[in-house]
Amino acid sequence: MGRTEVVLMDNVKKYLNQLQKIDIMIKQRQQERDELRDMLGSIGSFDYSKDRVQTSPSGDAQYAKTVERIADIEAEVSNLITDYASRKNIVISQIQALEDPKYVKILYKRYVEFKMLRKIASEMGYTYQYIILLHGNALKDFGEKIEIL
Repeated sequence: MGRTEVVLMDNVKKYLNQLQKIDIMIKQRQQERDELRDMLGSIGSFDYSKDRVQTSPSGDAQYAKTVERIADIEAEVSNLITDYASRKNIVISQIQALEDPKYVKILYKRYVEFKMLRKIASEMGYTYQYIILLHGNALKDFGEKIEIL
């Protein structure tokens, strides 16, 4: 395999892996949002036995900042989901434009369903080595048919 082919294969993999990267980003942001919500729900207790001292409402400010951060994260997640859906539709259409049904199946399972090649081999009833070969050929075919920078 020549240098140009290796670069093409790397670019194809990077392009196809964009869905998984966005999926990970969505899940991480949702986790962050959930952790912030949990923090809001666990309001500390107040010791009424101590003398009351008038202070600035710093607790309220922190609460408001947390609520604001949650809203920001939810907006970001919404944008990521919209971007993900759009890119997923494009990638699926590009994969389905390939002529070999085995290539379509392998690339779909790997880059849309995020399955590992061993799992794909098992599901398709092929050896792992054969799936590696088919996967490489499918990436090459995809790279030739779809223009990727």
